[in-house]
Amino acid sequence: MKSQQRSRKRGVILTPQGLQKLQNAKSQSESNENFDKHYTREVLGFRMGLDPDTVAKVFACEMGVDRQTLNYCFQAFKLPLEPNDYQLANPDINPQEDYTKIPNRIDWGEAPDVSLFYGRTEELATLKHWILAESTPEQPIPCRLITLLGMGGIGKTCLSVKLAQQIQNQFKFVIWRYRSFRLLH
Repeated sequence: MKSQQRSRKRGVILTPQGLQKLQNAKSQSESNENFDKHYTREVLGFRMGLDPDTVAKVFACEMGVDRQTLNYCFQAFKLPLEPNDYQLANPDINPQEDYTKIPNRIDWGEAPDVSLFYGRTEELATLKHWILAESTPEQPIPCRLITLLGMGGIGKTCLSVKLAQQIQNQFKFVIWRYRSFRLLH
C-alpha cells in the first residue's frame, strides 16, 4: 500500500484589481479597527477563518486557491467577490523559463499604505535618479543597493514604499517583504 499523498489542484488567484480591492479594505479596517497597526497573518487568518499560510498564498497571488477561500477573504471585510476579482492560476509557468515572457509581476505583500504621503519630493527625486540613471562617466553603474538610515519613526519605510510605487513600471518584478523590497530587472 502506497502512502503517497495526492495534492488537490486549486485554480484561482486574485487579479491585480481584486488584490487592490482586498488590500484597500484591509488597510481601511486596520485604520478604523486596529489603531493603524497592520494585521498579522495570524490575525487575518482568524478573521477569515483560514490558516495563516493560506492567507499568505492569497495575498502573494502566486499559488492558486479555491474560489471559496477568496470568498472567505472578501467576506471578512464585507466585500462581495466578483468575477473580475479573480482569475485562473496558470500552472504552465515554469520558473526556469525566460522571465522576459512574463509580464510585470508585483507583490506588495504587507507594504504600508502610502496613499496619504506628502512631501519628500527632493528625497524621492534623488533616489529615483540613483536607481534609474543611465551609465555615465561620472557614474558608470546605476546604484544596486541603497540604504535608508535614520531614527525610528521618521518615515523611512513609507519613503521606500512611495519610491517603489512610483518606479514600479520600470521593473519586471517588485517584491515587498517585511521592511525590505527588491526591484529586479
